[in-house]
Amino acid sequence: MMISLFIVVLLTAVYLINRTIVRRRNELKDVSMAINYRFQDHPGQYSGSLSANHGMLVFRATRNGQKASNIMIRDVKIKDRRITAKLQQTIIMPFRGDEEVSVASSLRFRVNSAESGAINLQDRKIELSGIINYNDGSKKPFRTIRSIGEVYQCDLAFS
Repeated sequence: MMISLFIVVLLTAVYLINRTIVRRRNELKDVSMAINYRFQDHPGQYSGSLSANHGMLVFRATRNGQKASNIMIRDVKIKDRRITAKLQQTIIMPFRGDEEVSVASSLRFRVNSAESGAINLQDRKIELSGIINYNDGSKKPFRTIRSIGEVYQCDLAFS
């Protein structure tokens, strides 16, 4: 009885330590990322209305140093079952020349139920996975969980 309990505790500890090591290895270190959102009133118009059925997530990355050349996002999961975000193709956020901030990229999402009312996505969790490509040709996979920021405001200085 005591031996089986010891084995269960040991296996649980090994699992948790391994999970922590894998998370730290895949964490974003060379770049930081900001994620904002917008809802649309009708197709083509993003207004910030919290009762619309469609919207977009806007991603912008900042590199720490000059090593990263671009970020490829291959999978996006919003941690809210009322929202569906389907990645139709890979999102690529390049860094131009010596600029620290990437080009803004967006992903459309859909609100699953009309009864859900107004949904505020600020501070909701989103899981991202993809690859960071470096100037020397190397690649590093990542998987991270980030919080969604406030409603997106177009900043023409970055366009």
